[in-house]
Amino acid sequence: MFSVRGLCTPREPREEHLAVVWRREFLEELPEDVPVLVPKGWLSSSGVTRSGIEVTDPRRAMIALVPCFFPTVHRSPGVHPTAVVHAAASVASTAFVGPCCVVESGARIGEHVVLEAQDYVGENAVIGDGTRVAPLVSMCSGVRVGKNCRFHSGVVLGADGFGFIQDERGEQVKIPQVGSVEIGDNVEIGACSTVDRGTLGNTVVGSGTKMDDHVHVGHNALVGKNCILVAFTGIAGSAVLGDGAILAARSGVAEHVRVGENAVLAANAGATKDVAAGALVSGFPARDHKKELRIQSARGHLPELMERLRALEKEVAVTSKQIQALSVREGGAEVSFSDSRGTEKSGGDVS
Repeated sequence: MFSVRGLCTPREPREEHLAVVWRREFLEELPEDVPVLVPKGWLSSSGVTRSGIEVTDPRRAMIALVPCFFPTVHRSPGVHPTAVVHAAASVASTAFVGPCCVVESGARIGEHVVLEAQDYVGENAVIGDGTRVAPLVSMCSGVRVGKNCRFHSGVVLGADGFGFIQDERGEQVKIPQVGSVEIGDNVEIGACSTVDRGTLGNTVVGSGTKMDDHVHVGHNALVGKNCILVAFTGIAGSAVLGDGAILAARSGVAEHVRVGENAVLAANAGATKDVAAGALVSGFPARDHKKELRIQSARGHLPELMERLRALEKEVAVTSKQIQALSVREGGAEVSFSDSRGTEKSGGDVS
């Protein structure tokens, strides 16, 4: 028997803490007296006597165990004295509105919603039940947020989309952005990420989608359900992401481009054309991942190929002179050949 007071990483073992391990090399580096949470069969095959628990998937088990040792901080319902709530706003009796928050006219705050501090909720915005909002989040007028969402500090929902048109004098004229933003249920948006309001219709983020820090979703974009958008991803206006699409770090989708269901954009990929459902693409412009790897491999050989090309050009130049000399010796008889560019020349035209 052993007692456990918390969880830890294998790189930072702590006394009476269960180390969560899903890579064998980490297990081999751990001291034998550290209890572990590992996949089935690992303890018996490790070759050492070690205390621990075997499960099908340690990461899933960790998700279930974390609340046992790190309980969620619960806020007592109510409105902080420094918060400003308009008389025409609706705040559920079980909600918490923290210090210096502002809730405008017509806004609706659902049951068990938590606004931590200095959050802004614009006119007629709606926040669904159970949603938690970290400090310094802005939800502009008309934004609608579903249930059980989580928004981290610096998130802005419903800022104007980036829309301008050039007039006859060459000046940029702003296109009014009068649409809004709709966020589904169980959506999480990381710190300093933004979702712009639509020009006329709405920008939509589907239920279950998770966005990392510093992600931007442009006006009128449609992001499907259960998508993953990793840090520094950018979605241009009116782009469409199918359900389950994954966009790795610093990837991007051009305006009006459609990314199919369960498609994957590798890191730094730029989709300038539609991406088929289930496809794995990389590079810029984004193309089939295997093809992109072949292109990258060929690109790495360019210096060598250039040296070979220069050597061939020198050989062709020498051969051309020899042919010219032969032509002269044979009394000017024409001798045809092709130069390095494939252009046919005669013995009298060898420059």
